[in-house]
Amino acid sequence: MSIAVNKIASESQAKMRRHKIIILPITKDIQKLIIHIKITKKNCFDILKERFDYHTWLAASKLVAAYLLVFNRRRVGDVQNMVISDMDRLQSIDEQADKEEYNALDDDGKKIAANYYRIEIRGKLNKDVAVIVSNDIVDEIKLLIRYRESANVPTDNDFVFEIPNETEILFDHNLPCTSSAHNSVVITDYAQMLNQSTPKDRQSTITVSETCKSTKKPWSDEEKKVIFTEFKEYIISRTHPPLKDIDDVKAKYPCLNGRSRDTVKAWINNHYKKKPSNVLNKKKGIKIISVKNKNYNLKRLTKKSLDL
Repeated sequence: MSIAVNKIASESQAKMRRHKIIILPITKDIQKLIIHIKITKKNCFDILKERFDYHTWLAASKLVAAYLLVFNRRRVGDVQNMVISDMDRLQSIDEQADKEEYNALDDDGKKIAANYYRIEIRGKLNKDVAVIVSNDIVDEIKLLIRYRESANVPTDNDFVFEIPNETEILFDHNLPCTSSAHNSVVITDYAQMLNQSTPKDRQSTITVSETCKSTKKPWSDEEKKVIFTEFKEYIISRTHPPLKDIDDVKAKYPCLNGRSRDTVKAWINNHYKKKPSNVLNKKKGIKIISVKNKNYNLKRLTKKSLDL
């Protein structure tokens, strides 16, 4: 019974994933976002170059992180994992680092290569993730690091950007630039499409307290005795009793009035799923069933029920 329900649910979820409509941001909105980030970021760093201001420093840190997200099409977690030691391992293409690759470039390619660096940071599942930064971004990050002490950042905190998980840094700059789609899922889908990966639905954990409001009623020894007595043949053959027989047993025994017929059938089904703990005494031919460290003799239970 439970297997059939799980199969139907999985097929329904697969159908919903296939029919899900993915709305990607238009190119015009992305251009507006980049222009807004660049202008606002420049204004913040113009102030920081003259004096330190905490709110300006915090806004500039968010703007640099947001720019790296959009430019590199990376996850928020990838960028926020950047540590100060990563800035000491900047990689570039020049005559000293890679002379062969550098000489293969034309004049325009050499100018572009001289303006960008490659940084490897820790990504998801401790994988190395490459981030491309320009000379301007490197100078801005170094300025942010220089003001860490003035911003009262703990010395044992090695992260460059003090941004918590599930941040809304893109929303802070998405709304002022009048973008037509304000949805973090849209941004995630856009990044996955550009990286030619299959979009995956976000998963959330639903606790039992959020879905189940009723209290669980444990089964009493009397209820178990009735089940093992009335459905002895079904339990031995490991089959399910018909719902009509369950209704008849409920009408016969008042102790089962608080149990629905589906609950009774589910309890019997769960009993089948447990590891077989049946013990057969070959000398006496006694069938014993163990439930929760309690042994029930089917023959004795049947005899007692007949005496009643």
